[in-house]
Amino acid sequence: MIADRERFETAIARIDAANAEDPEHERVDGESVAKELIYGRRMSEMLDRFAPGSNGMVAPSRSGIDVPRWKCACSTNQERRPR
Repeated sequence: MIADRERFETAIARIDAANAEDPEHERVDGESVAKELIYGRRMSEMLDRFAPGSNGMVAPSRSGIDVPRWKCACSTNQERRPR
């Protein structure tokens, strides 16, 4: 249960905005979408499946796990990204 829905939505919107800055894109339903935005959405969907109604402490981390990973040096970024 999320105690303050407005704060939660604001946090998710900020994380999504940061993820949308990823310079790498993929096509989704004919639209070019930042890879980290896609990844954050997928993680959100997985968390909703595995832990429906997860609390507000866990939920933002699902989308913001790599924010902003593309600003890291390439070698450092590749070393820590198992994908």
